[in-house]
Amino acid sequence: MARNRSPLASVLWTMLFLVALVGAAFPWLVDRWDEWATTLQDEAATVAPVVPGAVSLGDSASLLIVVQNVDGSAASIVLGSVAEDGKPVFAIIPNSIFTLLPGFGEFRISETMRFEDEQLARVTIENLLGARIDSILALGPGDIAAALASPIEVDVSSALTVRDESGATRVVLDAGGQLFDGSQIEMLLLERGESDLLSWTQRQSSAWEAILGEIRRRPGVAGLLAGVGVKADVLGALAQNPRVVLVPAVPVATGSAGEGFVLSGADAEAFVTSRVPSLKLFDEPRPRVELLNGNGRIQATRSVAEALIRNGFRIVRTDNADNFDFEKTLVVAQGRSQQRSAEEIARILAVSEVLLELDTPSGVVDISIIVGQDIDSGEG
Repeated sequence: MARNRSPLASVLWTMLFLVALVGAAFPWLVDRWDEWATTLQDEAATVAPVVPGAVSLGDSASLLIVVQNVDGSAASIVLGSVAEDGKPVFAIIPNSIFTLLPGFGEFRISETMRFEDEQLARVTIENLLGARIDSILALGPGDIAAALASPIEVDVSSALTVRDESGATRVVLDAGGQLFDGSQIEMLLLERGESDLLSWTQRQSSAWEAILGEIRRRPGVAGLLAGVGVKADVLGALAQNPRVVLVPAVPVATGSAGEGFVLSGADAEAFVTSRVPSLKLFDEPRPRVELLNGNGRIQATRSVAEALIRNGFRIVRTDNADNFDFEKTLVVAQGRSQQRSAEEIARILAVSEVLLELDTPSGVVDISIIVGQDIDSGEG
């Protein structure tokens, strides 16, 4: 059987309305988010200069770091970029962004590691941002604690509080500058506690700043985290005078799905263009694609999504087709202006025919694809 659309599928299609509805209730959260973004830029400017003899990584390199929690979710997600023509960029991606997980439906990014592994996190974020990811570093519970053998200075943005069995709250880690061991630093990344999502993200930033600082002081820490090779090289380069930035997600809250963030396609494109232009997958606005499962196989759209995302297309919807009896894959251009993009998709997927919808073209997607029996989903 094919996967049905997730319970969160309707969330993203109504999110613009929700932003308007909750905007009055959460102006303080938006203001705090904007204020923190400015603060991060100021703090990044005070980081120590590049260490002489840093490894050369060519024109550009990127590293996605995903820290997995004990429950299997992705607790902390960051994208690092190193380019010869500018400072390293360390982008913090809130793990509660609602977005499309190719092959699964609409969920929070944190669910990528539960449904699959770091490869799903990679393709999800490439689709979300339209940015190239060269390498992935997946860290499990205990990995960061093991790599940080000695206590290091951390300036914690806010106290971490938890609720005990009696219902009372207690402070686990205080705010302010202090010495933390590796397990405490890892706790900042993994534990939300009783705080809102913004405060948790701020504490994660505090932890990453401390980790990068330790890599600057002790370059061997990069190898302890990433092993020997290009991942450790990129991690070491990222620690040298990084520009710490935020993905410009907007906080939202719904009754059914809870609080989280959303990121529009326009904001994602502007972020990549201004912050990490060397990673941009496509020079023009990415054509919007919907993928429909027309063969009934589990994960029928997964491999198709990955191939298209890496070639500059943006997957905005996955669902089941009206039936599962499609022998051949269909590529439909929604209007004559999308014909060239549809033909490019047909070339990528080795599909011989492109259909053109002229009577009632969609205003939501640019190309529709029904995945038939002729495309192997890799099931089994």
